[in-house]
Amino acid sequence: MSGGIDLHLHLDGSITAEDAIYLAGKCGVALPARNACELRKYMTAPKCCADLKEYLRSFEIPLLVLQTPENVAYAIRSLVKRLAESGMRYAEIRFAPGLLTAGGASQREIAEAACVAFEAAEEEFRFSGGLIFCAMRAGALSDEENRETARTAAEFLGKGVVGIDLAGDEAKDFPSDHAKVFAMAREAGVPITVHAGEAGGADKIRDALALGALRIGHGVRCVEDDSLVAELAERGITLETCYTSNLNTGACTEKTFPLRALMRAGVKVTLNTDNMTVSDTDLDKEYARLGITEEEKSVLLDNAEKAAFAAGL
Repeated sequence: MSGGIDLHLHLDGSITAEDAIYLAGKCGVALPARNACELRKYMTAPKCCADLKEYLRSFEIPLLVLQTPENVAYAIRSLVKRLAESGMRYAEIRFAPGLLTAGGASQREIAEAACVAFEAAEEEFRFSGGLIFCAMRAGALSDEENRETARTAAEFLGKGVVGIDLAGDEAKDFPSDHAKVFAMAREAGVPITVHAGEAGGADKIRDALALGALRIGHGVRCVEDDSLVAELAERGITLETCYTSNLNTGACTEKTFPLRALMRAGVKVTLNTDNMTVSDTDLDKEYARLGITEEEKSVLLDNAEKAAFAAGL
């Protein structure tokens, strides 16, 4: 998309099958298929998953091949290249460094490789954006590992990193269960976004706001609470909505996806891809699938530009 902005884009969910095959060869990982067409079937979620947990299974192969700093750097450069070549001008790419240490690298080593690669790709492809490091919900990472993510995000803030997120299976806990992690981020001045209001309800969104979230990942279930919708509009909280992935996970249907209703209510809504490979999408497809008009596109991109965490967009 010419001039497109994507604020909610996962690195692991956007690796191509071709890149996964190449990276697996570099680190000696066995894959269920060596043909890109066949492998893509394992990396793309069903159009209608039983739940978010089923959707998240499509991340297993990308996570296997991203366990070295070199592979993370390669994947970031490849993604930025694809975004730039598609006409995008800005993206915030997120991933959890704490999930990428099985190969023996520390979170800091993963982070440093990612930041160096991202800044080099920005210059090479005349692109702009930043990295968002994800803390993970209960079961995926320990509290100490999440605190390490917060410390690492703070260390690399302004050196490639632009924010911190809470991701994972929303049904497992409340954002406030990670209050200490996000207190560390706030104290260090790291902007906060939180996945909330997708698999969980409006109460999870309110809980994320209490942590200091400036943006909400997805957030579509805010419509269950009219007072929350009014609060989001009044406070200028930006929602990072992702149409196709919400259809995949069952968070919404084509008829209930509330983007236009939220726009009418004055909520700062943006439209994003979430996972380009897992959801078989890109930003052009997201806009086309919703039949976004030029007037609506202008509003959505303006909201995204104003909500971007990187300075100087």
